[in-house]
Amino acid sequence: MKKIALIATLLVSPLALASGDPESGQDLYDNTEFSRSINGEMRDDVTCATCHQPSFYTRKDRLASSFKNLEQAWVQGCNDTMNVGWFPEEVTDVATYLNRKYYHFDE
Repeated sequence: MKKIALIATLLVSPLALASGDPESGQDLYDNTEFSRSINGEMRDDVTCATCHQPSFYTRKDRLASSFKNLEQAWVQGCNDTMNVGWFPEEVTDVATYLNRKYYHFDE
């Protein structure tokens, strides 16, 4: 019986590590501030929600096609373009948050 529990733990553990933390992702999405020019004015209080309202994620012509695409192309793309400064695991957390709230792709 202990062998079965150990094997089950070893099989599940990598899956747990592979998925992000949606609570951390929401906190990062809502509270990470970075600089950006908006309408010709440089602001340093910009967050993700400044540009991405909920309708951005729920529109019919949204461009994300899978969790991997959401994470690597879109969340990492904003991280790079906006020079947000998130670490890879934080990008995964934000992608997991967005996926669970809006997209519902297989992770």
